[in-house]
Amino acid sequence: MHHCFCIECKEPFMGNDETEVFCPECMGGSSDDDYACGKNARKEKRAFNRERGPEILKEHGVSFAIKNNGAHLIVQHGGKVVDYWPGTGKFIFRDGGEGRGVFTLLKALGMKEKKAA
Repeated sequence: MHHCFCIECKEPFMGNDETEVFCPECMGGSSDDDYACGKNARKEKRAFNRERGPEILKEHGVSFAIKNNGAHLIVQHGGKVVDYWPGTGKFIFRDGGEGRGVFTLLKALGMKEKKAA
């Protein structure tokens, strides 16, 4: 868990990873206004992930081809080929297996997470 600040409401919260930028309250809600806020927050989160996911792969030296304006990446590393959608974090290995999250993908590719300097 990491200390994060929500970019929507500016409140601190504990997030799963450093790329999580919206607190749980801003990710959803019950009233129409809360729902719209959550929907916009999710849309912004996916856009952020589409930008940050490829950056993280590059930082770890993982090669990929960009498809559909960055919505879909074909990742190749260590003889493995993976379809990866950074907006949602979903990935599917072409020889079987799937998951979610860029760091989970790196781990599945046998990479170790780089520590912050």
